[in-house]
Amino acid sequence: MEQTSNTWCVCFSPTGSTEKAVRAVAEGKSIHTPDNRECEYIDANRPKVRSLAYNFSSEDFVVLGTPTYAGRVPNKIMPFFRDNIKGNQTKAVIVVTYGNRSYDDCLMEMILMAEANGFLVTGAAAVPCEHAFAPALAAGRPDSEDLQKLHELGNMAGKQLNNDVFLRRNIISGNNPVGPYYVPKKPNGEPAKFLKAKPVTDMEKCIRCGLCWENCVMESIEQGVPENVSGVCIKCQRCVKKCPKGAKYFDDEDFIQHKQMLEENFASKDEGSRKEIEIYF
Repeated sequence: MEQTSNTWCVCFSPTGSTEKAVRAVAEGKSIHTPDNRECEYIDANRPKVRSLAYNFSSEDFVVLGTPTYAGRVPNKIMPFFRDNIKGNQTKAVIVVTYGNRSYDDCLMEMILMAEANGFLVTGAAAVPCEHAFAPALAAGRPDSEDLQKLHELGNMAGKQLNNDVFLRRNIISGNNPVGPYYVPKKPNGEPAKFLKAKPVTDMEKCIRCGLCWENCVMESIEQGVPENVSGVCIKCQRCVKKCPKGAKYFDDEDFIQHKQMLEENFASKDEGSRKEIEIYF
């Protein structure tokens, strides 16, 4: 049976969790690909990559992935998916990850954008993943159980490539049209205002290795001057996670209080409180 010839992953994944989830779907689909070729990976962490336009054909299969920021697609990354990723009767699976609180309207937003851009969405998943700045939330996820379920989603999508099987939007959790971004809270319930917060650098630990400015998804860390964050920071934690010496951190009070609120209210306290991956097919 003739199948699509090219499998693509288009993914924004500053801390790597979303990439794991997206690749698991692509690997599941690859079982049904001639010569079992690997997927082509488009790394949306890189600003230069996000400046380009990508057009996919009806012969392609695309897995689109993003983490959830404040219940939506990250606002600085959303234009890339909305304006630069185009399909033409292209089969797609949508994957969103979230840090154990809620994915709110993120999955719906991604599906609406994909459909508007010419993609035929055949499946989707919302995946609890270790929170970028509150790692007590969904610690260690996606784990092997999650990845197996995502692999099976890709397998199911691969089996249906030549059939007109599409995701029914009315089964997806989320508002249509999508609602506003979630407002971060402090433990006392007041809004946590850390929009302008930026990472600081412990210069006693910093070895000026360059990993932070090389990996900044907004190119906001000045090359050669790691303590200078001159541009926009989206709090993705990529520089924090990439620093080999633990020299990067956030000291903004509202940011720290929001982290505390998340850990108090949304960390999995026991096995019975584990949030399960949601698969839509």
